[in-house]
Amino acid sequence: QPSFAVRIATHSVEEIDGAVFTPFGAFLVECKFQEAKVTIEPIVKLRSQLERRPPGTMGVIFSKSGFTDEAVILLSHLSPCNVLLFSGDDIELMQRRPASMVEALRIKYHTAVMEAKSNAELRRTEEFGGEGI
Repeated sequence: QPSFAVRIATHSVEEIDGAVFTPFGAFLVECKFQEAKVTIEPIVKLRSQLERRPPGTMGVIFSKSGFTDEAVILLSHLSPCNVLLFSGDDIELMQRRPASMVEALRIKYHTAVMEAKSNAELRRTEEFGGEGI
């Protein structure tokens, strides 16, 4: 689903960069293609948007430059674990590998469930054609 605005009456209340619907869940997408690493603020904003969605809706943030260490640490201590992080390396690997975005989401989701990690590196997963751990 491409970007869309959520409106209440005549007012736009939020802008969503996109949505992905998979057999294992729905994901709201936020894209940050900036030079600086993403801080915790866009993650908190996305989590707020998720609170207005049906239970089980997840969030995904794509960041060309990655995420600050503080953002990753703080996210790991927030509950529920409902935001997955894709860094520039993940994005580059997705472009070079035959696996789809849905497959990449499945791998990140699986890792979040099994290891409570929102920022698994695709290059470290054999499933995605990476080098393995």
